[in-house]
Amino acid sequence: MTEAEGHEIVARATRIERDDERFQYERLRLAAIEAGVDASALTTAEREYDAERARQAVPSWIRIGLLGVPNREAAHIWYFILTLGFMISGALLIIPALGASPKIAFASTIWFAVCSWSHSRLIRWCDAHGWPKALDRERGTA
Repeated sequence: MTEAEGHEIVARATRIERDDERFQYERLRLAAIEAGVDASALTTAEREYDAERARQAVPSWIRIGLLGVPNREAAHIWYFILTLGFMISGALLIIPALGASPKIAFASTIWFAVCSWSHSRLIRWCDAHGWPKALDRERGTA
């Protein structure tokens, strides 16, 4: 092995050590146990930390989809409006006597259907992950 290859291997090992979060976690765990922290308490703290990180990680599609929606009630009102738009545009598509262009009625039916479906997913995600806290933390109001 040449000296350059050796330097490359050491540099790669350094990057792996720095980037490998689990490795850092194990080092921290060993140091805590050496300091006298109970292993079961450390495991509980690790689980709580991981759960908090998962709860705080609000996906961008949630943040974008709920822009301007201050709370759960407003989200449900918006969902109701989207669903009502879906039903009205569907009626325009089915009942030609209402005078709507079939192309526009079809496009609006699809648009309102997709918006209603995605908004219902947003509400379900927020219900499952702690509704106001997740978004308040992102908005900086918590």
